[in-house]
Amino acid sequence: MTSRRQQIVDEVKERLALITTANEYAPGHNFETDLGLSLSEWRTEAFAEEELPGINLRDESESVTYKDKHSGSVMRQLNVVADLVFKETDVSATLARKGLADVERAVAVDPTWGGRARLTIMRESRLMTDDKGNWLGGARVALTVEYFTRPWEP
Repeated sequence: MTSRRQQIVDEVKERLALITTANEYAPGHNFETDLGLSLSEWRTEAFAEEELPGINLRDESESVTYKDKHSGSVMRQLNVVADLVFKETDVSATLARKGLADVERAVAVDPTWGGRARLTIMRESRLMTDDKGNWLGGARVALTVEYFTRPWEP
């Protein structure tokens, strides 16, 4: 049996893969980027130029809270990070901002991921910079997906 965590990660990947200018997030409203055309999970090597723009998705950690040891329910908070990478000649970071907005719009379509979660919270969205504050052609979105399971049933 597939764990709830894996089911949620699969839903997130499927949803983010829909981020293309040809797809709508709401009737009459299309995404502004093609980030979904190149989606990876736990990628360790850099994207090749022909793969840009792209998303590298990671489910980095999950906290588990037992509200009451007799309740039969465990609250889990899965932390998911999406790194967005762009080929942008303009140093204004316009595409990165559009990408951040597209990820937020994609999550808003159904923040329960097909009823598998209670809610999704966006913890952070930011432009990626080096130590000197120079923009590096990327952005990051950090989400927390909250869901419940029975104890010891992932």
